[in-house]
Amino acid sequence: MSAKSVKQDRLAASEAKRDRKLRAEQEAEKAKAKARAGWIAGIVIAVLAILFMIFVNTGLIFRSTTALKIKDRSYSPAELSYYYGGEYLNFVNTYGAYASYFGIDTSGGISSLKDQAYPTDEFANWKEYFLNSAKERIRSNQALYDYAVANGVSLSEDELAEIDTSLATLRDNVIAGGWKNLDSYFSSNYGKGVNTKVAKDCLLFSALAQKGYEAGEAQFEYTDEELAAYYDSLNGESDNYNYWYYYLAADKVDSEPDAEGNVTSDVTAETMEAAQQKANKMINAYNSRIPEEGFSGTEEFEALFNSAISSQGISSECSAMKNTAASSVNADYKDWITSADRAAGDITVMENSSGTGYYLVVFGSHDDNHYPMVSVRHILIKAAEAEDGTYTEEALADAEAKAQEIYDEWKNGEATEESFAALAEKYSEDEGSNTNGGLYEEIYKGRMVDTFDEFCFAGHKHGDTGMVTATSGGYAGCHIIYFVGADGELYSNYIARKDKLSEDTSAWYDSIMEGYDMSNGAAYFLAA
Repeated sequence: MSAKSVKQDRLAASEAKRDRKLRAEQEAEKAKAKARAGWIAGIVIAVLAILFMIFVNTGLIFRSTTALKIKDRSYSPAELSYYYGGEYLNFVNTYGAYASYFGIDTSGGISSLKDQAYPTDEFANWKEYFLNSAKERIRSNQALYDYAVANGVSLSEDELAEIDTSLATLRDNVIAGGWKNLDSYFSSNYGKGVNTKVAKDCLLFSALAQKGYEAGEAQFEYTDEELAAYYDSLNGESDNYNYWYYYLAADKVDSEPDAEGNVTSDVTAETMEAAQQKANKMINAYNSRIPEEGFSGTEEFEALFNSAISSQGISSECSAMKNTAASSVNADYKDWITSADRAAGDITVMENSSGTGYYLVVFGSHDDNHYPMVSVRHILIKAAEAEDGTYTEEALADAEAKAQEIYDEWKNGEATEESFAALAEKYSEDEGSNTNGGLYEEIYKGRMVDTFDEFCFAGHKHGDTGMVTATSGGYAGCHIIYFVGADGELYSNYIARKDKLSEDTSAWYDSIMEGYDMSNGAAYFLAA
C-alpha cells in the first residue's frame, strides 16, 4: 500500500469519526428538543386545565358559549337557565301546595327535576318539560322583541327605572334572607352562570317583548257596529241565563255475584221509573204552589222549588245558576233553557244523558247583555271571622255599626264623590280598591256578590248611595256604595271586543312567529 493510500484511509477514518460525533450531537439535540416540547406541552395542558376550571367556576363558560339559536341570535346556557328557572318558579308560585296534583315534588327544588318522571311520555322528566317551556318562552320573546324594535317601540325611562328598582329590592330581600349577594341567589335558584347582569338583560328583553305584544294588540280597533255584528254572530252563546236545577239520581241495585264473587251496582228500569215518578210529584208540588197573582220576583222561584223538593222527603236543595253563559249550560237541558218561548218560573224534568237519573230545572231569566256596565266606589267593613270560619250575627252587627259610623261621617262632611274616595282609602278593608278611592269600573251583572250586584243594577243615578250586607263570596261584611254612573260600554260590546280581540291578536301572533325556528347549540348540555 502506497503512502498516499494510507493517508487517504486516515483522512476517511477521521471524517467518519467526525460524522459519528456530529450525528450523535444532532440526536442529542433532537432528544432535548423533544423533551422540551413535552415539558412545554405539559405546562400548556396544565395552564389550559387551570383556565378551564376558572372558566367554569367563574361562570364564563355558561355566559360566553351557545346553548340555543333562534334565527340570527344565540343564547348562552346562562340565559336559557334563567328562563328555565323562571318557568319552574312561576309554576311553583302559581300552584303552590297543589303542584303535587300534577305529579311533581317541589320539595327538592330545581335540581331534583331531572330525577322526576313526567306523567306522560311527551317528556322524559320534569327538567325536560321546563327546559322546553323556557325555549318556547325565549322564542316568543324574540319574535315580539323584534316586532317592537321594527315598529319603534322602546322602554321608557320609568320602565327602565322600575326594573332597576325591582332588582334593588330583590337584592335587599335576599341579603336579608342570608344570601351573600344577588349573584349567588341567581346562581343557586336559576342555574350556573346566571348572575345579576344576565337576569337584568333577560328582564329588559322580556319587558320590551311584552311591549311588543301590547303594540300588536293595540293595532286592532272596532266600531260599535262591528262589535254588535260580531256579538250577533255568536248566536246567543254569550247570552246569560239565571236558572235553578236539582239532580235526582235513580237508586242503584246490586247485581248477583259473578264467578269471582264481584258485585256491581247500577240503575234498573224499575229504579229509573221510580225516580221519574218522584220527579213528576215534585213538579206537581211546584205548580200547585204557584201564587194566583203570579211571581213577584225570581227569588220566589228558588224558595218554591226547594219546597217542592222537600215535599218528597229530600233534605238537600236546588243549585242556583246565576248569570250563566249559554255556552256553559248543561247540554242535557240547554235547548230547553235557551228556547225563545221560555217564561220565568217554567219548570221541566229531563232524563240525563247517561240514563242514571233526572234533572229538574226551573227557568229564571234571559239577558242578551245589551246593557251598559257601571262604575261605583265602595267602602268594605268586614265582619270578624269566628275560629270555625263562620260569622255570627253579633259580628255582622258590629260590622254594620262601624259602617254606619263611616257612612254618617261622609254624610255630615262634604258628602261628595271626592270625600267618599278619601274615606275609602282611609277605612275600606277591600285590598282590591282601597288605594284608588274604592273605585270599580266596568262592572257587569254577576261580577260582584249578590247584594252588591243588586245595588249596581237597581237603576241608580250618579251620586246615589246605600249600604248592603254581604254574606257570600268567601267573606261577610258591610258595603257602603257610591254609584258613579252607568256610562260604560254595553256589556255585549265588551264581550264581543274581548273575544274578537283575542281571535285577531292570536292570528297576528301566529303570523309573527313564522320563521322563528330553534336549534340547540353545542353548549346546550350546560343549561340548567
